Amino acid sequence: MNGCLTARGASSDWQFMQLGRASTRGYRLGVVLALIALTPLVGATFFAVHEVMSARAEREAATAVGMTIEELVVVSELRAALTDEHNWTAVVEGVTELGLPIELVNGLTGVDISARLDMARADVDARTGSLGYDDVALSIAAVRDDPDIDLGKELQAILDIERTLATRADGELNRALGQAAGIGDGGTLVNRLRVLEQATLARQAASGSFSEYFGARFATQNGVEQVMALNMDEGRRTWALERLEVLADEDTEAAAAIEVIKNSAAVAQVESDVLRLLTSSVDGTRQSGSLNNVMLELDTIGGTVEAHTVSSDRYSELVAAAGIDASRSVAAAQNAASGRNTQAVAALLAVLVLSALTAVAATRAIARPVRNLARAARKIRDGDTEIGPFPETGPIEIRIAARAINEAAGHLALAEAQALALRDGILDHEALSEQAPGAIGASLQTAVQTLAASMQERERMRAQIQHDASHDALTQLANRRAALEQLDRALARARRSGTSVALLFIDLDGFKEVNDRCGHNAGDAVLQRAGESLAAATRAGDLVGRLGGDEFVVVAEQVVDLAEALSLAERIRRSLEQPMTVDGSTVTIGASIGVAVSHRGEDDATELLHEADLAVYRAKELGKGQIAVCDDDLRHDSQERTNLEQALREALSAGEFELHYHPIVEPVTEHTVGYEALIRWQRPGHGLVAPDQFIPIAERSDLIVAIDRWVVGNVAKQMVLWEAQGLYRDLSMSINVSGRHLTSPSFVENVLGPLDEFGIDPSRIIIEVTESSLLNDLASASIKLEQLRARGIRTAIDDFGTGYTSLAHLRQLPIDILKIDRTYTADESASSLLKLIIDTGHMMGARVTAEGVETRTQAETLTRLGTDDMQGYLYGLPLPVSQMAVETKTTATPRSAAGEAARG
Repeated sequence: MNGCLTARGASSDWQFMQLGRASTRGYRLGVVLALIALTPLVGATFFAVHEVMSARAEREAATAVGMTIEELVVVSELRAALTDEHNWTAVVEGVTELGLPIELVNGLTGVDISARLDMARADVDARTGSLGYDDVALSIAAVRDDPDIDLGKELQAILDIERTLATRADGELNRALGQAAGIGDGGTLVNRLRVLEQATLARQAASGSFSEYFGARFATQNGVEQVMALNMDEGRRTWALERLEVLADEDTEAAAAIEVIKNSAAVAQVESDVLRLLTSSVDGTRQSGSLNNVMLELDTIGGTVEAHTVSSDRYSELVAAAGIDASRSVAAAQNAASGRNTQAVAALLAVLVLSALTAVAATRAIARPVRNLARAARKIRDGDTEIGPFPETGPIEIRIAARAINEAAGHLALAEAQALALRDGILDHEALSEQAPGAIGASLQTAVQTLAASMQERERMRAQIQHDASHDALTQLANRRAALEQLDRALARARRSGTSVALLFIDLDGFKEVNDRCGHNAGDAVLQRAGESLAAATRAGDLVGRLGGDEFVVVAEQVVDLAEALSLAERIRRSLEQPMTVDGSTVTIGASIGVAVSHRGEDDATELLHEADLAVYRAKELGKGQIAVCDDDLRHDSQERTNLEQALREALSAGEFELHYHPIVEPVTEHTVGYEALIRWQRPGHGLVAPDQFIPIAERSDLIVAIDRWVVGNVAKQMVLWEAQGLYRDLSMSINVSGRHLTSPSFVENVLGPLDEFGIDPSRIIIEVTESSLLNDLASASIKLEQLRARGIRTAIDDFGTGYTSLAHLRQLPIDILKIDRTYTADESASSLLKLIIDTGHMMGARVTAEGVETRTQAETLTRLGTDDMQGYLYGLPLPVSQMAVETKTTATPRSAAGEAARG
């Protein structure tokens, strides 16, 4: 619009000088005809300028698309490189966990897996640097440099980074598609971008299928499920290739690359190996992740890896070819836009020349109409469109010019109104629907409508992006960031009004079981239904958000008191307990709810969320379907736990822990056959602290792993000292380990390391694990305990009978000893159940030890039922090493329970 006014003003200046000379009759007609030329000049100039600007915008859009294409090709290679790093990291860790030497695997497969991992990481770093993705580089470095991260978390972190890149690439691709669609003949370019998109999908699916190939080869559990996931990636790759064959035009680089892939022996070999792995895993002829199976298949893995390397190159060439085709389309679009620009400039010059010739050809006119026309022209030149209808009088030439002036004024007034409406974003302004008469008016209206539609689409996309940034994709509820922002605003309003805000933290009960039993699709459906139930159960104005997983929050403003917040929580709890129908099946979940109420807005969002989290943790401790409130006691308990955890860390460094040894006896001879090492904390200012007061705190973090390592090391050290003194040489030593430690990749090394360091015979060591800890990861626990058994270490299930271990579970585990929990020992009516447990243990070839034996009657009953060993206060208290020497010299017979109680 401004270009139009500028061109019109320049022309009017020239004609105004001509009117200055019109005092003589010989120039009057020239002035009149020059003014007649003004109207087509203004319209043609506007049209030409519009064409120039449109062509320039298309050229700039094509350039931007070209840059995006280059970035998408590099991002595709970076994602594949990340997948390679994920693969080789899993292989190195899997080989290490299986206890195989790296050099042996390298020799048998012909593949240097450590070098492959280094190459993959170098490739990731190079491509990340070329893209300038500093945030991605920092995330990758954080994962690699974290010394405490385990394999599962490391691989998940790498997958999260790859998903971030995929999301970013999708956004760039959608933006490029939008720009390509706005180019004059952008259909070919859009098609080339779609080809590039499908090539990228095929490339990543091929990498993903090989990732699952490694997972199925080296996984320690769920091998069949991983192979099925591999088959899903294979299906996505095949679908992408079929889609590419439809999209890719003949005689393009992409079409040629597709033919190469279809005829590639390496690609066919990889597919054949995948099919063989799928068939053997599904029909049960192989057991994924077992040491023997991996050893048998090592000679085939090398060939598959080399074939995958060639196959990966073919898919990389496919992505590059699609990028080349798209870049060529970009170049064609740029050339077309440049051609339009040249034509528009030429047309503008032609109009100027024609108008000048028409003015020169004029010879005579009438003075007054000429002066009127000159005044009107000056007003138009100065941007004054309020000139009113100009009288169409005088000779035919003057009347035509007057009519043209009136039309030009109308054109300019409409153009100005439309430009102002577009500038202010008033896309429903009535001026935008008006059209000036003539072909120029039609062209102007087309341009205005196109621009308005583009602005509307931009506003729609902006609104969609804003919505997606603040909403959870699955449930369409507010996401974590938006929920916390809303909570911040609610607390600010509460501070001003003196009211309170309640935050309800909802953790679904039984969701994991539904997810595991019915699949992730059913789990997603349950989460969506839960979100709908929450929205229906809350008050108008309350915000419902999803933090992630099966965790939701409700921000309730202007709650009168705690009772109102609890009433809302109870309504939500009842709503979520209602049965749901998912995929034709009825499922029932529930919810544990934590409630935190602000102190008249004095809390901030992070603090209030922490308090609600504490409350929901308390609710889950109370059992399913409970509601708990964060009160002063809970805050105090939380602070106490934090202080206690810090004190435990300091206790490890300061050497405040000590071991007490509890005897295990054979009931017939009452001879001691072993000891159980029990940790105690000699806490300064508190005295001796029992483990049940600090072990649960340590279990919540990796601190328990450090404590377990300390126990194993000190037991080994003490056994060496006893050996030198000639004491307890033939007795076994039982060591308790936590379930969290059992799931750690370093568990086997942490147990065997100190024994090897001090030269302890592993056959004297018994590792005790609780029944419930085994069920967290049964397959992994079985493999690790088998590795210890291979070295002679025995395994005992502690507190047996308190969990939910089935006979099928027991048969999967290398169990040597069952330790009956003291609750059964003390129950005089449980003899039948005790007999069943003892017989079950013997049937499995395990010894049975009864814990908590305190009376002779209990000992006699357990002996009659067949118990192999006993442990309890009847035979002695857990004692430190200093007192064990005294007891050895002074105690000849077992103590009575009364005597033990007297000792405290």
